[in-house]
Amino acid sequence: MLKRRWLWRGAVKYILIVGAAYSVLGVSTRFINDGASITGAIAEIITGLVLATAVFAAIWLYWLWCIPRSARNTWKQLHLDGLPTFYVFDDEGIRISNDRGSSIYEWPMICSWIENEHLMMLFRTKLMFHAIPKSQVSSEEIAKLRAALIAAEIPEKC
Repeated sequence: MLKRRWLWRGAVKYILIVGAAYSVLGVSTRFINDGASITGAIAEIITGLVLATAVFAAIWLYWLWCIPRSARNTWKQLHLDGLPTFYVFDDEGIRISNDRGSSIYEWPMICSWIENEHLMMLFRTKLMFHAIPKSQVSSEEIAKLRAALIAAEIPEKC
């Protein structure tokens, strides 16, 4: 199962660290210009945290727009939509083929794998993977593939 709590922890750490940096900058500027005051320091701390949250939200919204758009464009460029793909595996590795060509990967060439209720993904690198939709493969074959991956000591991503 994929852990999702890291996202919120990272967001909170980012907002606190960047907010603290903005706050220190704001408080020191206010101190130089107006002297020391508690209300001014509190206002700068709040402003720093709000600004850090706004920057985080802007970056997050950009990535929510950018990543799906680039994935759709990359998929269109591959011209694989609707093309049947075949996966054959044994103790040595896996063969992936379609009408455009085929690839044979020995198990050591697969660096990790992960699965959920809908698909199984075999990773060649951190960013390059082969997705196997479970709706297109029998559960017995998925169990055999999982056993072959475990037997080949390929680590499962968490």
